[in-house]
Parts: sequence; C-alpha cells; structure tokens
Amino acid sequence: MSESKATASLESCPQCNYSLRGLSANHHCPECGLAYDENSAIWRRRFRWREAILPLLGTYWIATMFSRVLLVLPNFVTVLFVLGVLALWAVQIRRFWSLYRHGRFAAIMPHGLMFRVEKKEPVFIPWSNITHISVKPSPLGAIISLKKERDVKEVLRIFSTRMEAELFVERAEAQRTSHDSAK
Repeated sequence: MSESKATASLESCPQCNYSLRGLSANHHCPECGLAYDENSAIWRRRFRWREAILPLLGTYWIATMFSRVLLVLPNFVTVLFVLGVLALWAVQIRRFWSLYRHGRFAAIMPHGLMFRVEKKEPVFIPWSNITHISVKPSPLGAIISLKKERDVKEVLRIFSTRMEAELFVERAEAQRTSHDSAK
C-alpha cells in the first residue's frame, strides 16, 4: 500500500510542480500564478518502487515458468510470447513512471480545494461551490459535496490512514467555514 504525506507548507506548486522553496508563505506561483498562503497544505501519495517492481517480477516468473514449454513450440509462438512479456513490462513501466511524475494529491488552497486522482490535470473546486466535506471509509478518501444537487467529487487513494483523511477533512472544513464567514 502506498503511503501519503502531508506537508505543512507547499514545497512545490500542485498545479505545475514549480519549486516554491524560499518564497514567502503568502504568494503566487511564479510559473502558473496559483495562489497559496500559510494555511495551504498538500497530501501526496508517495510512490513506492516495490509497487512497480512486483508486477515486473511476476511477469518474469511467469516467463521463466513457461520457458520449458516454449522450447517445444514453434519459433513464431516463442517470439510472440517474448514480445507479449516485453509489452507487459513496457506498459507497467510507463504506468508507474506516469504515477511517479504526476502522482495523486489533495491540496487545501486559499480559494478552494485542488486534487488529482488520475493522470489528468489537477481539479480545482472553489470554496463557494462546496457544501460539505467528509471522510469516505472504503476505499479510504474524502467526499466533497458540491452545491449542485447531488454532485459529489471523491478524492480516493491518496491517504494511507483514516487519521490522515480525517485531518485533511478537518483542515479543509475549517478553511471552508473561515472563507464563508469572511464573506
């Protein structure tokens, strides 16, 4: 299982990954202009290399188990099998490299929540569109209820413990209520 990590301050911009080290706590990202402040926090899913290596070792094991069978089969079947194993490896390596570079995260920002749960661009939801935030027990994550009737966004597979998910929800709700009361 992957671990997640909450940082007190943003080390890099959640939108463009520009390094924010050395910049003031109330600032805009110099690269993309995303606003952040001292209350901004981000939870990132940590990439663990064993998640990438175990499937590769599994396909290697299967290939070695079938290697004796392949010796008696025609050459074109052997070539197809080897190409299939190499294709599986390429797909796994590409998938895990993509997760490593563009990982899942959930961020509390001054003007709303930002998260990425897939390899797509990050999603930003302004505080004015959020009615409630709660913990989802299985799979572990957070549920963000929006003002549109029955519209819900789920932030899943970022947090490694229920306590981390509860901390995210608690801090996000506090930020949302302070934003609503400031209006």
